[in-house]
Formats: sequence, C-alpha cells, structure tokens
Amino acid sequence: MICFFREKNFSFLFDSPLAPRRGFFFYLTLGVSKELDPLTGMTVNLLWVDQWIEEFIQGLPRSSALLSQNAALFSQASALHLNLSRAILKQAQIFFSARAFAEGAQVVSLALREERGGGLHWEASRPDDFAWTSSHYWESFHPETGGLQRLHLTWRTDDVEEPDFFAESLLLLKTSNLDSVAGIEQNGARLNQRLGHRLGPRTFLTSIRWEMKEKAYDVVFP
Repeated sequence: MICFFREKNFSFLFDSPLAPRRGFFFYLTLGVSKELDPLTGMTVNLLWVDQWIEEFIQGLPRSSALLSQNAALFSQASALHLNLSRAILKQAQIFFSARAFAEGAQVVSLALREERGGGLHWEASRPDDFAWTSSHYWESFHPETGGLQRLHLTWRTDDVEEPDFFAESLLLLKTSNLDSVAGIEQNGARLNQRLGHRLGPRTFLTSIRWEMKEKAYDVVFP
C-alpha cells in the first residue's frame, strides 16, 4: 500500500471560565493508506482527505461542551494539554476511520502537535498505546555546535493514568547534567544513558531528538 500524509493547523479556544488556559494552536497530521487501483493508477483522493480534515476541525465540539463531557480530565492545569489532545485524537480516530473505510482506505497514523511544544502520536500498528513528545529549548555555548537548540523527548505508554510528561521530561533533562560548554558527543552520551527510563511499569522513554536550531541537522538517540 501507498501511504499519504496531510497536515492542517487550527486553533482551539476555550469559551469557558473553567478552563485554566485560553487555548491551543494545533497541527493535525493524518496518514492514510490504500491499495493502488491497477486500472486507473489511482489511490487515495487527497482532495477528499483534505475535506475530511476540514470537516473534522469544523465539527469539533465547542470547548464548553468538551469540558462538561470530560470534566475530570481537565481538573488539573498541568495535564490540560495532554488530556485535551487525547480527547481530540480519540474523536479523530473514530471520524477518520469511518471516512477512510467508506473509500476502501485505512488510517495508518494520527498526530496532534501543539505549536508551543509537545504532541501526541498514534499508529494503527500499535492501536492500544501512543507516543507523547515533549519539547524543550536549551542553549549551548560550545564554540562549534553552540546556539539555541531544542530537545524532543518521546515517551510511549498505554497507561490511562499518564504522568505530567512535560514536567517529567524537564526533570530528566535537569538530572542528566548537560554541560552548556560541552559538545554534542559528551552531552549525547549522557542523554543516551537515559533511554528506557521508566515513569511506571507501562511508560518509558523511547527516543530523544536533538534539534540543532542554528545548524542544518538533527541528532537522534538511539
């Protein structure tokens, strides 16, 4: 099968005074797969996929309704980003799976990334768990590889009682003793030792991507 990926950004603003934050700006990425038609040479109609995404975004419930339906999920401000992402992605799985099935296609992945850092990723090959990526800026003063950089920590879990990934990622970086004047090799070795770090029996760190904001490459561990 051939896989296609389409992305669209949208804002989600809260209209309820109960919300601890004004809103979020998301990027929604949908991965769709379908067998190639040997007669026409066609597969998924990407215009349809774009329309599905637009329909889904326009059909999201108003934030007040979402809050009332999931009040317990939004009780803590620190977990708001993760809980809102999960609520939206759960609806997206149902919506896009139905649309794809009607066209003889299937959803292979869904991702919901927030502009200010952090994102949720789901794959059809692992339907019972998901990956959460928490992003943090860090400044290096190394003479060759220094500058503003960003570290993306990806956790995988199937636990319904997830921790605060942002806070846990920040704590892990602080306890890794990164040296702002050391090079990527030395700091990378320290980060590589943290892979597999567990926050519980069903939640662990799977990868770290070091984004060299002022360079032309990224470094991924492992």
